[in-house]
Amino acid sequence: MFMHMHIFLTVVFVVLLGNFSVNAQSPNSYCPQKIGMIQGDPLAVPAKEILLKVYKKLGCNIKVVPLPGARGILHFNKKLVDGELYRLPLAEKAYERTFVRSLVPLFKLTNAVWENPDYNISSKKPLGYVRGIKWHEEYVQNHFLDMQKIAQFNSEDKMYEAFNRGIIGAFLSEKQTVKLLSEDGRLTVSPRLKLTVESKPLYHYLSSNYSTFMADFSKVIEAEHPFSILE
Repeated sequence: MFMHMHIFLTVVFVVLLGNFSVNAQSPNSYCPQKIGMIQGDPLAVPAKEILLKVYKKLGCNIKVVPLPGARGILHFNKKLVDGELYRLPLAEKAYERTFVRSLVPLFKLTNAVWENPDYNISSKKPLGYVRGIKWHEEYVQNHFLDMQKIAQFNSEDKMYEAFNRGIIGAFLSEKQTVKLLSEDGRLTVSPRLKLTVESKPLYHYLSSNYSTFMADFSKVIEAEHPFSILE
């Protein structure tokens, strides 16, 4: 009788311990831990703050890590981050691990070519773009034969600094970003819109093992539109 009771209590203890382990791990299995964002992207700063609030609403505290454009994808592929703040869908072909994207976009970006209003500068200086930002790379690849000079940068900050100094005569950027930089006085030369390239949606991306969280995240985005102020 004592032996049977001992076995019964042991089994109960093991089951309870197993349940405790599952419950203890569930926040981590539900919540992403670390998200990458493109370093030097002015629009990413307010977007990050909105993202943190949405995550907190869902019971998750995360770390957002600034990374150069190409390195963000590399970190995701190497499982050093659990996802990325936002990307255009064309970045998906660079992902080497399974992923989920938000069911609805965070907001839409209008991509464009901007130039120095001084023709002597815009016509003679290179067009600047950022390595690792997929639409930049795609635009340069598709229009390479039409461009006399191009200049590659590792971050948007460095590209904007080069524009302010007259090193480049034009650059690729989003309307929202240029508006934000102009309002903050970070562009000492007011760029002129030369060409609107496209308007495309930005999505949030996570590793596929966070699909449950992403479904809940998407419901909040669809219902409350917290990122709409960035459009």
